[in-house]
Amino acid sequence: MIPSSEGTVTLDIPAAVAVDAIGFSNLAAEQFSIVFGMDLVITSPDHAAFIVGIPNTFNITTSGFPFPTISAADTLPAGITLIDHHDGTATLEGTPEMTTLGTYTFDISAVNVLSSAVQNFSLSIEESAGISKVESIADTGDSELSENEHTNVSITLLLPVFSKDMQHISALDPFDVLNPSLYHLKINDLADISIDHVTYDNHSDLGPFVATLSVNGGIPLIQGKYKLTIDGSMKDRSGFPIGSNFERVFYIDHQDPKTVIITIGNGNSLFTNGSTIDTSLSGIKVTFDEDVSNSGNGTDPDDVTNPFNYLLLQTGPDNIYNTNSCLAFANNGNSPVGDDIHIPTGTVTYDNHGGDGPFVATIALNEGKSLPNGYYRLFICGSTSIVYLAKNPINYGKDASINFRVLVNQSVESNPLTGFRPGALTILPQQTDDKAYHPSGNLWLQIPSLNLEADITGVPQAADGWDVTWLQDQIGWLEGTAYPTWNGNTVLTAHAYKADGLPGPFASLKNLKYGDILIIHLDGQSYTYIGVVPKGNIC
Repeated sequence: MIPSSEGTVTLDIPAAVAVDAIGFSNLAAEQFSIVFGMDLVITSPDHAAFIVGIPNTFNITTSGFPFPTISAADTLPAGITLIDHHDGTATLEGTPEMTTLGTYTFDISAVNVLSSAVQNFSLSIEESAGISKVESIADTGDSELSENEHTNVSITLLLPVFSKDMQHISALDPFDVLNPSLYHLKINDLADISIDHVTYDNHSDLGPFVATLSVNGGIPLIQGKYKLTIDGSMKDRSGFPIGSNFERVFYIDHQDPKTVIITIGNGNSLFTNGSTIDTSLSGIKVTFDEDVSNSGNGTDPDDVTNPFNYLLLQTGPDNIYNTNSCLAFANNGNSPVGDDIHIPTGTVTYDNHGGDGPFVATIALNEGKSLPNGYYRLFICGSTSIVYLAKNPINYGKDASINFRVLVNQSVESNPLTGFRPGALTILPQQTDDKAYHPSGNLWLQIPSLNLEADITGVPQAADGWDVTWLQDQIGWLEGTAYPTWNGNTVLTAHAYKADGLPGPFASLKNLKYGDILIIHLDGQSYTYIGVVPKGNIC
């Protein structure tokens, strides 16, 4: 008897029909089972790829009989199990963890009572297909449109580059790389920008795997914040989705007018053109309206922390600023023009507060030493250097500059004496040049209730204060306090009695009452003030 296939054949032998060699016959009926087997073979492929983070299944099949027990000879990667179905098939299944990335080789065995088979199996655990980078046309300069990049180029095409070959059969397939609905582009987190058409090139299956998105009808993207989203349901050629949505934020930053705010000291006092600084000054803070480049941490010429991007000058003997820009300074071999005096700047630190602002550079002046009293001009360089993240120069490529004066009264311990003995003649010494008063032009004080009108002149500050000896009938403005009519505290002084013993301009000041009007006249303009006595003070 030759069986036609594997299986079990059962034979029934009735009683008294079988006779052995010496003539005895069987007394009872007998039944026999004969198993006819075929060689075992594992017929499924010897390799598979699983994707991290999603359920995966691979079917193991065999041929042969009886049905074998199927098992793996080695410990499987975490999250993967082999399930024997006891019908000649088994399943490798599970959700592999990120820590199991790699390729594993192990034996799969199939064993029955007649034979066995072994297959050397390779299991590759991979990440899902992802986006390696996003390129653009026009190119931003480094072949990549990186996260939060600022650029000033005209972009009409976006090119996501995938880490694996993607399904690319039809733009109508809901999971296909060619389907425009799987891509979304928003401006300023509001309006959608159209994705007009998608093409794909896998470079003959070898990569790179590049989709090209035609955006905005071919019109270059306008200034704004953009977010590109690629739907996570998109599938690679193996049918696996890329997983979570991919997002890329970038900025188109064409040139706009920019402002620079300069503050002094600890940043609490606003620095305005023409300011007089009456506190020790050895550093300043510069606040930009937008994040600026610091890619080289001070080594790149355009870095906000490069000390050469700040220029501090004083005039020389000619009392004229001959250096009119940072560019003029640079073109003169990084030296001031004419007899201007260069005050060193640096070090510089910069804090953009995580990209959210404020965007503040802190610049040390004069090697960290307090600036001497005097007049200064500060340039924040846009003509040569500092640029925004999109590489646009600040202020349309023009410098921001400011003039200021340092006048610190640290050595002054008392107010100047304001009068002489009434009714007595005092002989005055000759007024020296260093104590000469500074005429203030058409500047005078009027107090109608006191019938007072008198010119105001500037009294220079010396190391030991102000000398008002020679004021006579004038009112003195103590230089170093706020200029009359400007913001701040202005100090005006005058003699109660003059050197000739006669009453001076402020002889009747004691009669000034609450609510009386004081008027400062300057170049045809009148500035009116009201006399007040703060609570607890005596006037």
